Amino acid sequence: GYKSTLIDEIPVEVWNDVVGVNLTGSFLCARAAFGVMRRQKPMGGRIINNGSVSAYAPRPGSAPYTATKHAITGLTKTLALDGRPYDIACGQIDIGNALTEMAQAMTVGVPQANGSIAAEAVMDV
Repeated sequence: GYKSTLIDEIPVEVWNDVVGVNLTGSFLCARAAFGVMRRQKPMGGRIINNGSVSAYAPRPGSAPYTATKHAITGLTKTLALDGRPYDIACGQIDIGNALTEMAQAMTVGVPQANGSIAAEAVMDV
């Protein structure tokens, strides 16, 4: 589940795990899709990355997650530019809090930008 942690207390292994799943995983998927779309006849396709509103409105103690979601935005914009000559478009969705086991703590309360702890709405998707 979500655990607010100050950056000096985040083990490098945790950082690497989050980067591996959120950023490297997205890179590998986009890389494979881009290659197929560029080489197929006719060329083209659509890549949709999974961003997050946390890239724009981060929670305290969320450096690894927030950093990777900012990076997804950069990856998306770069792919959109690189894909133009090949009719490959790239966009991203920035959904809010999806009701998952990992996000269950949000229904009880998580740190907010103003220092308070508050429950957040979640959506069952």
